Amino acid sequence: MDSQSYRIVAISNRSSGILAEISNKLAEADCRLKSISSLRLGHSYVVVLMVEASHEKEALEKIINSVADNHELQLIISHCENKKYTFIKSDAFIRVRGEPAKGMNARIISLLTEAGLDIHGLESDTFQKNGEKVFTINVKGKATDGIESLTQLAADLQEEGLDVTVSTDWSLLI
Repeated sequence: MDSQSYRIVAISNRSSGILAEISNKLAEADCRLKSISSLRLGHSYVVVLMVEASHEKEALEKIINSVADNHELQLIISHCENKKYTFIKSDAFIRVRGEPAKGMNARIISLLTEAGLDIHGLESDTFQKNGEKVFTINVKGKATDGIESLTQLAADLQEEGLDVTVSTDWSLLI
């Protein structure tokens, strides 16, 4: 059988060891790991793998089942095309903080996209600071229309009472 490309998404409420266990199981089964990403999404832990394998989809499910059982994983395995990927370096980093409001994340994402940001990564969270609820959104991406349009958007959002920082340095998000 020829090699096929698969996208594997594993979601769990546990994070410890999932990435290593899935990677090891696939490597033991002679699968080539092309790309791996992991992130925390709310209270869930998400692992996304791009895999090249000479196995059928059902065989991949069996390979990962022991890990799935150990970590109560929800698995999604799908075929994908084996297209060549061109890496695009992020050159814009934005942090937005403020009082949480319904639809705020969606609004900020829409405004950033309209201002020419090709979003590569986004994290958002809500937390307590000095007894007040605060939301924060950290975004990185490619400024397709230049950093100036994002800087103008930041100024507009600051007039609405949001704390917005735009940078060309990724250390903003640390």
